[in-house]
Amino acid sequence: MVARRAVAPALATLAALAGLTGCGGGAGGSASPAAAAKTRDLHILTRVLQRENRIIAAAAAAGAVLQGGDARLGSAALAAAETHTANLTRAIHTLGGTPHQPRPDYSGQVAGRRGRVQLLAVVAVLGARAARADRRAAPRVSDEDLRGLTQAVAVSDRAHAARLRRAAVAR
Repeated sequence: MVARRAVAPALATLAALAGLTGCGGGAGGSASPAAAAKTRDLHILTRVLQRENRIIAAAAAAGAVLQGGDARLGSAALAAAETHTANLTRAIHTLGGTPHQPRPDYSGQVAGRRGRVQLLAVVAVLGARAARADRRAAPRVSDEDLRGLTQAVAVSDRAHAARLRRAAVAR
C-alpha cells in the first residue's frame, strides 16, 4: 500500500510532463500533440531549406564556369532550388519559425572542381542526396500541404539531378 502511494504521484507527474493528461477532452489535451506536430514540421522544413541552399550554392558557383547546354542545365537547377527556397521560407514563416539564411560564400562547395564533369557531378550529387532525404522526410510532415511541398521539392530535385548526371556522362 505504501509503495502505491509513493508511485502514484510520480506517475501523475510523468503523465503530465508527457502531455497525457487532459481536462475532459478540451483544448488542453489536443494542444500538445498539435504543438509537437508543428515543431516537427518546422524542423523538417528547415532541414529541407538547408539542403536547397546547398544546391543553390553549388549551382551558382558551377554556373560561373559552365557554358552552353551545361550552363542551361545548371541554371535550371538553380532556378528550381530558388523557387523551392522561396516556398519553404514562406512555409516556415507561416509556422512561426525563422528560416536560416544561407551563408554568403559557398565557393568551397566547388573548390578544386574546374572540369565540367566535376561541376555537373557535384550539383547532381547534392540534388540527389537532397531528393532522397526529402522523400524520406515527407511522410513525417503532419500538414498535408507542407507534406506535398516537401514531396514536390524531392521530385524536382531528383529530376534535375538526373539531367545533370546524364549531361556529365554524355560527353
